[in-house]
Amino acid sequence: MPETQKLFEQSQVDKQEITDIVVAEGPGSYTGLRIGVTVAKTLAYALQTRLYGVSSLKALAATIKDEHRLLVPIFDARREAVYTCLFIHISEPTRP
Repeated sequence: MPETQKLFEQSQVDKQEITDIVVAEGPGSYTGLRIGVTVAKTLAYALQTRLYGVSSLKALAATIKDEHRLLVPIFDARREAVYTCLFIHISEPTRP
């Protein structure tokens, strides 16, 4: 939590200005995810704000808006392994 306090000080953001908190749900290291989610939940509770969890792979895929193509974000999972998933962006049908 000292690093979180430093972050607030360096960014000059008042904690009470925060309206939402977003935390990565993974994939990733089990310990890293547990720490991140615990810090996010604690801050959301203390600040009485909303908390959202997002998939890191889905967030990366969402940066590409190329329609009707397969998207395959990949993260290095170390030990000769990867985290990956398959996505396709399908646009909403247009209405006349």
